[in-house]
Amino acid sequence: MFPKIKARNISIIKKIESKKFEDENLDKEMLKFKSMISGKYFDPWKLRGEKMQMLQQVGINFANVMEKKGSEEISNDEALFIKRASYGVTMEYEKGYEFENMTQYDMNSSHGFIMAHEKFYIPFKKGTIGKIHEIDDSKIGIYRLHIKGNPSKYCVKVRNDGQYCGYYTQYDMLMMDFLGVEYELDQVEEFNSCVWDKTECVKGSDLFGELMTQLFKAKSQNSGSIKEISKFLMASLHGQLSTLYEKEYSLNVLDKYKIEDVKQINVQNETFTLKGSPFIYHLGRIKPFIYSFSRLTMGRIAHKVMKKGYKVVKINTDCIVTDAPEKWFDKKFNISDKIGHFKIEKKFEGKHIINGLHKIDKI
Repeated sequence: MFPKIKARNISIIKKIESKKFEDENLDKEMLKFKSMISGKYFDPWKLRGEKMQMLQQVGINFANVMEKKGSEEISNDEALFIKRASYGVTMEYEKGYEFENMTQYDMNSSHGFIMAHEKFYIPFKKGTIGKIHEIDDSKIGIYRLHIKGNPSKYCVKVRNDGQYCGYYTQYDMLMMDFLGVEYELDQVEEFNSCVWDKTECVKGSDLFGELMTQLFKAKSQNSGSIKEISKFLMASLHGQLSTLYEKEYSLNVLDKYKIEDVKQINVQNETFTLKGSPFIYHLGRIKPFIYSFSRLTMGRIAHKVMKKGYKVVKINTDCIVTDAPEKWFDKKFNISDKIGHFKIEKKFEGKHIINGLHKIDKI
């Protein structure tokens, strides 16, 4: 089993939380937080640069840890699979829909919860790319699939030509199985799979478990800059680890070219030479898996709520708006202050209308 990681980041968080500032014992990047954390005045905008610097440092720390454990650079072939399977979390709502007397339930630190989950696997070796005719359920993988029938909007994407065909992880496939959606491996493209043995992956609980526990504790028990920094790191670390090098590796470019066959490409009348992997960190492989695990988590919850006969008018990364009563929702999904549990974010009493993903107005 992959050993649990006790990353240097933990000591950084503890230093933030303790509010002890013996300068000679602090990491260099933490000196900039001294005046803001110890002062009474708090301005989130003033933290922007400092938060980004700390995020980058935490990302580098984890990258260094994984490289020492034998992680491998992401190949150009893998980059195509990773990008094409990274199409975002569930965001569903019906603009203009009118409803009354519903509740918004928000998951506590959803990204941190998923990253530290014991069933969440993150590849750190080069994937095996090939054309297969049968899916091995013991593998972790990204597959090019054809979807049959008229599947739920919660689990698959539709191509521009209206065909259900795309790149999906094993977590997407679990969602399809949960919904009874039929699918098959695409046999048209030259390659239809990028797979890893579980021995080539690390469990989220082993890699991020201790860090996320410390961050959630700091977020829950503090206010001001400490809470802001902790919340930001939990929500943004996976994005930092998925960072691409330069604009020549933009999404449009990766879609258009098979970069293993191209030495130079033209982007907006500028020529760039592709060198090595487009991802800064080996842990960039996390991106499609955290998004699909999130879709699986929230999609299952939404369908269980609807199966019980309750209405769902909005669902996104970490929240659901429904008329499911608090007592039932608590029994099924837990309402508490623990990570991965839910809180009641808002009660919509009376008539309301959905005017956007983040905009619900009273009528």
